[in-house]
Amino acid sequence: MANCTLYMNVTNLAFTTESYWSIQKNISDLCPNHPYLKPDTATLTTEAARHLAGLSNDDFISIWQFWTYPTDLILVRFQAWKLPLIALVALFPRPPHSKTIGLLALFNLLGNPINTIASLILTLDCTRLLVQRFRRQNGMSYKRCLELVLLVSTLRYVGDEEDAADVEDTVWEDKSLDTNRPMAVNTERWTTQHESTAHALAADRTTSFLPVLVTLSTLLISIFFAYGKVVRAPWRPSEPWHVDIYSIAFSMTLLAWVPGVLFACTIGMPQSGASPCRILRNSGLHLPNLPQKKNEIPGIIINLPPSAVPSWRYDRWPWMKHPPETSWRRWLCHEVTALVLVTIGVTGALVQSYFVPPGGFLSCRLKAQLTICVTYIISYVFGILFDTWCHWDRRLHFWLVMSKDVVSLLIVATIVAITVAGSLNTPICWVSRDRDCMELPEGTKDVVYDRLRSFYPITMGLTFGLLLVASLAVAGFLYDGMAVYVQTDDDETPFQWLREATQALCSVVARKKKKKTRGRRRRNECELGSSLEMHGPMDITVEIDDYQ
Repeated sequence: MANCTLYMNVTNLAFTTESYWSIQKNISDLCPNHPYLKPDTATLTTEAARHLAGLSNDDFISIWQFWTYPTDLILVRFQAWKLPLIALVALFPRPPHSKTIGLLALFNLLGNPINTIASLILTLDCTRLLVQRFRRQNGMSYKRCLELVLLVSTLRYVGDEEDAADVEDTVWEDKSLDTNRPMAVNTERWTTQHESTAHALAADRTTSFLPVLVTLSTLLISIFFAYGKVVRAPWRPSEPWHVDIYSIAFSMTLLAWVPGVLFACTIGMPQSGASPCRILRNSGLHLPNLPQKKNEIPGIIINLPPSAVPSWRYDRWPWMKHPPETSWRRWLCHEVTALVLVTIGVTGALVQSYFVPPGGFLSCRLKAQLTICVTYIISYVFGILFDTWCHWDRRLHFWLVMSKDVVSLLIVATIVAITVAGSLNTPICWVSRDRDCMELPEGTKDVVYDRLRSFYPITMGLTFGLLLVASLAVAGFLYDGMAVYVQTDDDETPFQWLREATQALCSVVARKKKKKTRGRRRRNECELGSSLEMHGPMDITVEIDDYQ
């Protein structure tokens, strides 16, 4: 009877899954009818765990009461799951106009990735449409189309919409032979001046496509190597597999930043805020509306053209006065595509976390992941409101968007810091789905062991695979737009090696298919000949009909 008072007066006991499993086992062995145990299950009740840990009965308060992991364990998990992602985000190209504008672009990516991805897709889609329109005009070569579109895009980048429209109209109306227009005196001058200017603009633009691909590959490889290490590791009560799987799922939640970095690195940025104007001014082209002073290009916030920050196109909404895209259907496709790219990682993370015991939609990690997802959506909605109602005051608009993105980023960063430090190291995060008893890792290790080799790798593969396929599909659709920005100042077509490799692969597949078809035809002819020899003339018609 004395044993049934065991742990009754113990409270404020530091929580670890290993120590509380030992307490549960000691109580169940010594006193199976102990009031701290749930009947017929020999597991600690939720109230008992709260009393032992000294937690509040309020769920909102108790979720913030946790015990941090050991420092070395925090550093190992941060290095494996979070550091490669931070390295990838650091490669995000920022506008060179000022540090404030560069920070806005970065905060917009981290706090509102839906808006960033939609803006980048709009920028690439507009250039893609312009390339296709130019290609249909006068049989213009693909390389020259890219050069002219880069020239038009740069004029819009510096805020010279009038001259950009003038160049575009010149191509459309084939006015290069019209000597009455100051834009081009003759065909030779048109070709030489515009081509040299486009080459200079291409040389001035900095893209980081290859470094981003290498860093992204490193991120994926590190995650899968770390997962393989978890699979091969023996069971350690102090470091249960559950926490590592949760860490992987949380990294999948932050994959919403990856598409924005990929698309932004293909667009790139000029070497400085004044270099595009300097190149255009020295090109010899007649550009009367080009800004003449460095300060007019947008070190000043209120003079910033809408297209100067490709990742923040506040003018893209169809109900604005002069939207770059007037088609509601195309605009909706941009927004939905961005939303899908952001939610792929979040959805995969939620599914994976749901099936880690104790699981359920009320688990701590799912609450954290859902909070991040809801934060992204709320930030996106507020961005729409600010772009619509505050665009008349550029300075107010800028600082409202900046403040909103900073708050969103702080929420996400706080959740990341808490989860890395030890948000799962509290009894509340190991409560069963019916919320009445504890479900500690030691009791569910066999379930997790089986899923480590079946369900979890499938979920991870599908999430990463879907995100990669979706990003490649969008990139393939926007190929012409991407080629405008990644072109070099020589005569080589962007990604020419990739196009040649694709064509070579297609030709090999076509030859194999043709050879296979020819072999099948020969076999069919042989079978038909054998049938004629065996059955004679009366059965010829039947065999031919059957063959057909």
